Amino acid sequence: MVLLCLLCTHEAGAVETTPLAVRNLSPVKQLYGFPRAASGLVPPRHGLQVVTTAEVANQWSNDSNDNELVLLDGETYVLSLALEHSLGTAWSFGVEVPYVIHRGGNLDGLIEGWHDIFGLPQAGREDAPRNRLAFLYARDDRAEIRLTDGRQGFGDVRFHAARSLPLGRADRAIALRFGVKLPSGDADDFTGSGALDASAALAFSDAETLAGLRLDVHAGAGVLWMGEGDLLPDHQNTWAGFGHFGLAWRGTERLTLLGQLDAQSEVLDGVSGELGGHALLGSLGVRYRFGHAWHLTGVIVEDLVVEHAPDVTFQLRLRYAPRKQ
Repeated sequence: MVLLCLLCTHEAGAVETTPLAVRNLSPVKQLYGFPRAASGLVPPRHGLQVVTTAEVANQWSNDSNDNELVLLDGETYVLSLALEHSLGTAWSFGVEVPYVIHRGGNLDGLIEGWHDIFGLPQAGREDAPRNRLAFLYARDDRAEIRLTDGRQGFGDVRFHAARSLPLGRADRAIALRFGVKLPSGDADDFTGSGALDASAALAFSDAETLAGLRLDVHAGAGVLWMGEGDLLPDHQNTWAGFGHFGLAWRGTERLTLLGQLDAQSEVLDGVSGELGGHALLGSLGVRYRFGHAWHLTGVIVEDLVVEHAPDVTFQLRLRYAPRKQ
C-alpha cells in the first residue's frame, strides 16, 4: 500500500466504484456471518440500493489422515436479494435474504476440461463420479457430517449498517461497518449455522491515478464473533478475522475492470483445514453501467489456498443505485 501511494498522484476524482462483493461458498464456511466486501463510501441521503445476486460454486476436496476423512464434492447455488438505504448523510442500513441450493456438480466436466487445457492438476477429480453431491466428514470412524441428497431453503438473513467517518476529501472515504446474521437457516440442510453471528469492520476507499490510469483502491479488515452453531460445535472458534484488498480500473464511463483478494481466518479448530481453515480468494470482475443507476457485474473467484474454498465460483450481480459508482 505504501508503494502504491508513492507511485500515485492525487488528481483522480471522487471514488466511483464499489469492491467485488464475493463470499466463500465452501459448504461449511458459507454458513457463518462473514460479510461481503463493501466500500468506504456510504450511500448519500435518500440513496436506495437494490441488489440481486446469483452465485454458483463448484467444490472438490478429498483428503484423509489417521483419524479424519473429508470429502466435499458438489455445487452450491445462492440466490439473494439485498436492500440498502441511507438515513441522513452518515448512516446506512441494509438487509440480505439468501436462498441456498446444494446439488450435484453439473460443472464437473467443464472444470476438468479447463484443467486439461491449461495443464492444471485435477487432484483426483477425474476419478470421481461426475454430478455427485457428497459433503462428508468422518472422525475416528464416526460420521460427523453427511449430506448426499440435494437440499435447498432460505439461508440466514443478514442485516448490516455503516457509519461514514469524515475525512474532508472527495477522493477518499472510510466507514465503520457492522453486521448481524440471524439463525433463520437450517444447519441440517447446510443453509444456516444455527446461531447468531456479529461482525465489525473498517472499510477504506481511495481514488488515485497510477501510471496514467484512474484507479479506485478498496481495502478493509474486521472481526467476526460466532455464536455456538449446530455444526461441529466442539470445534468451532468464537472469533475469526477477515479482510479484503482490491483495485478497480474505470476504463470508460461505463466499463470497469476489478481485481480483488479476500482473506478469512479459520472457523473450526482441530479439524481438517478443508472444512474450516484459513482461506484466500482471488477474484476478477467486469462491471458495466447502463442507464443512470443500473450496474451489472460478472465475477470469477478462485481458491488461492487450495481446497479451503470452492475450486471456482461464478457470480452475476445486478445492482440498482441512483448515483454514479
